[in-house]
Amino acid sequence: MSQNGKELISNILKEAESYSSLDIIESYIEQGQDLSNLPVQPLYVAIKSLPPAKVAMALEKFSAEQRETFLDLDLWTKDDIDPQSFHFWLSVYSATDNDEMKYEFINSNEFTLYLKGKMSFWTFDLEDPEYPDHDNYFLTECNQLLFEFDEDFEYVGEIKQFVKDFYSQKGVDHAYQHLFKIVSDGFLNMQEEEYRFKKHRLNDLGFVDYYDALELNNPFPSNSHVDLFINKKEVLTPEIDAESLNQCLDKNALIAFKSGFESINDELAKVESKVRLEFLQFNFTKLVNSTLTLQDALKDGAMAMTRIGKVTLNTLKLGLSYIQNFTKENGLTALSDTGIFNLFDFVEIYRIGHSLILLEQKRLKKALAQNEFTSENDSFLGEVLYHILEESFASPVQVILNKVENEKVYVSTFENYQKWKNDINLFSEILPFVRGFYKTFNELKAAGQVMDDYYLNFGSADIDFEALLLSTFINHANGEMTKNGSPKIGVTVAELRTFSKDILCNELSLDKKVKTFISEFGLNEVTGTESYIQEVLKFHLSGYDLEELETEEFRHVGGPLILNKV
Repeated sequence: MSQNGKELISNILKEAESYSSLDIIESYIEQGQDLSNLPVQPLYVAIKSLPPAKVAMALEKFSAEQRETFLDLDLWTKDDIDPQSFHFWLSVYSATDNDEMKYEFINSNEFTLYLKGKMSFWTFDLEDPEYPDHDNYFLTECNQLLFEFDEDFEYVGEIKQFVKDFYSQKGVDHAYQHLFKIVSDGFLNMQEEEYRFKKHRLNDLGFVDYYDALELNNPFPSNSHVDLFINKKEVLTPEIDAESLNQCLDKNALIAFKSGFESINDELAKVESKVRLEFLQFNFTKLVNSTLTLQDALKDGAMAMTRIGKVTLNTLKLGLSYIQNFTKENGLTALSDTGIFNLFDFVEIYRIGHSLILLEQKRLKKALAQNEFTSENDSFLGEVLYHILEESFASPVQVILNKVENEKVYVSTFENYQKWKNDINLFSEILPFVRGFYKTFNELKAAGQVMDDYYLNFGSADIDFEALLLSTFINHANGEMTKNGSPKIGVTVAELRTFSKDILCNELSLDKKVKTFISEFGLNEVTGTESYIQEVLKFHLSGYDLEELETEEFRHVGGPLILNKV
């Protein structure tokens, strides 16, 4: 087995760390060293942390392609221009004393598009002048063009100087002709054309366009489509050019990969082809960049990149684990022997894991919508169900192994994925019962049968499904379902003590009572109800000596509704 494959991600991480130090980048700049061979992404992240004046000193040390890439990255958000990010470069190029760098900038398509998108300008007739009804404008050197800007625009001085420099470089006639063409051209056509060029330029460096990133992250329609993709997969290994291989990621996007990716390394170790490894290296860069692009994380900084890197790692691990389980269950021993990365690349494995997550989240959203639960009323679910919901949309997604102790793990293995699916089955199937409780409870509140002073441990606004479920279960277990011919809503302190002594502390008796309750209330159709009820009981009542507590101390006991009387 090849050691190169096993060390692929470690080597990518080491390379990223070698360019990660801001001090190193600053020392390169201060020493006037050539920066043209440094990878673009870590260089970009580093210089965006420096003052514009310091970056201005180093402009000539970057290659023309690097400088263009920096502008590309900051000019765009999705397929629209982002003037706020681009303002950094106005400050940088205003601060440079290098006329060649300044002229390159003011002649660039990026600066032209920024002007067109940020400012209004049109031809001006000095003999028949029409001025705006405000002071937020200036005229060009030839007095033939008028630039209008917003009142709060902070970079008027810089723009005026750039336009003046442009006239000095081009001469009045050529400068006017160039700017007049910009005035005449339609902004949307200009934007669309430049976006297309930008997209291809960045693709060659491993960056991913927003819509390409969406496509890479597009989930399979169903689990059966995932399985079909795995079954029908064929090898594809494009050759990668030297320039693309020279690119690397910023270390903040890779912090999550410092540990916990042994399963990935073990499979990479089976890859012996140099061409395949080079492709996988570039493919990994492309994957990480696509996840960063979707969240605009390069601009948001280190914390955003680190968070997204953690999600990417766990999604990859889940996709890999799922493929490994699929090959085992379907007898695909040849794939196990030759190695998954000899057939699948990082993007494909990520897409499998991403699909598995999104398909389950889609089930949750559908169940919530069908049962009319939103962020406005989902607190009624109760803590155990709400925690399942909350962790199912965490980044990364987690499954709660122990509901009582709130012990959580990432859904990054097939085993944990199955446990998470079981929780979602429970959640989705029990939700119609929760809705029924919710409807009945609101009707009782409206009828004045539930009031704040009825209970020791709950106000009426805080009552949830778990409180009603446990109250109903305890009354059922005690044989106290009704009072004076009406359904009871809550338990007395004495009844809770009796339940604790005779049933809760007796495992066999509790199991029997739970099974009977589930059967009589039609909950046996819900996956995992028995363990759910037991978990809710433990979650709310474990740790209390209910037989020894003073009555007033029951105010602090959760779980069932405790009636406000002895």
